[in-house]
Amino acid sequence: MAKNRIITGLDIGTSEIKALAAVKNLETNTLEVLGRARCSSFGVRRGIVAKPEEVSKKISEVLLQLQQEIGQKIEDVFTNVGGRHIFTMSSHGSIVVSRADQRISEEDKSRVMQTAQTFPLPSNNEILDIFPREFIVDNQGQIKEPLNMRGLRLEVKIIALCAFSPFMKNITAAVLEGGFQVSDVTPSILASSRAVLTPQQKESGVCILDIGAGTGGTTKFLKTYGEVMGLEANPLARSLAQKRGLRVVAGTAEKLPFEKEKFDIVTVFDVLYHQNIGSDIKVLQEAHRVLKPKGYLVITDCALPFLKSPHDEVMQARERYTKKELMEKIEKAGFRVEKASYVFFLVFPLTLLKRLLDRLTKSHSSNVSPVPKILNHLLLTICHVEAWCLKVINFPWGSSIVIRAKKQEQL
Repeated sequence: MAKNRIITGLDIGTSEIKALAAVKNLETNTLEVLGRARCSSFGVRRGIVAKPEEVSKKISEVLLQLQQEIGQKIEDVFTNVGGRHIFTMSSHGSIVVSRADQRISEEDKSRVMQTAQTFPLPSNNEILDIFPREFIVDNQGQIKEPLNMRGLRLEVKIIALCAFSPFMKNITAAVLEGGFQVSDVTPSILASSRAVLTPQQKESGVCILDIGAGTGGTTKFLKTYGEVMGLEANPLARSLAQKRGLRVVAGTAEKLPFEKEKFDIVTVFDVLYHQNIGSDIKVLQEAHRVLKPKGYLVITDCALPFLKSPHDEVMQARERYTKKELMEKIEKAGFRVEKASYVFFLVFPLTLLKRLLDRLTKSHSSNVSPVPKILNHLLLTICHVEAWCLKVINFPWGSSIVIRAKKQEQL
């Protein structure tokens, strides 16, 4: 009788490299673990294989150790990829249904998913996987499965998971140089989600609270990532957001009208600085209260007190923060800061010059005004470049701050 095929998982981490061998029990349809091994890692930086030749030696070490434990030869492995170079992009595809009876077939689904993948990627990047957010049949959206439905046009909105190609090649090279084949490479974030999330959790996605939703611009954007609840104190802004079909409720940031541990993510975009906020610490503590364990807080706010100008007065700003000051407040509220950077770094010289000119001319107006379309396009391009750079570096100065923090477990 032929032996069951050994399934080997290889986890390439920054501090450790771990391997596990298992076989599938055909009667119970479960995996039975045969053995495991681990060793210290070298040549991996923040989840990225930086030195394939060094990593390959460690891979050989841990897999040979595993082979000795299970008494069988390992030929191929399923491994992982992590690091800040992994990112997502949204895209849209559209086709005309091919069948004469207008019934949507598997071929139609395949074609529309293929068209959705034809979008420009930054140089040296590749698509790892794609996930349909919704299908649209003749302008009717929110469809999970369009197969066998009737329609003239089929569309799909997808999220593409992408990565930096040279880093992907480094992983493959390290495994091959270690004397083993690569069966598949799975992003660490996907492997983790498949291991711990229930089907119901995967279907519903994350639950997001957008504090200070205003008229709903960011709330609508956040719907890309899950179910979003907006909070807005201003009745007019809240009414305009609700007219756009968004879920925005009344309330104040310092006393959130929600039970504890309700949300996976809380966003506080340009809120703490405002004159209507009596205590920024109280806002952060409330965000901590309504977040689930290990939930995330994402904050943006205006930076550097020396930039204060008449523009801030018009925008009803109470204060500007330094990165260090805002980080200390967030940590005091019970969070661990994972990412903190100044932003609008590339246009900072222009911002500084404008603020100095405002002081010299004693201007009392806001800096917010329409700009020519070509200039607006240029500035957006600069922002996209900066956003890409933020995946791997933090900027030393800028007119705003962005911080991502994780809720700490209470002792």
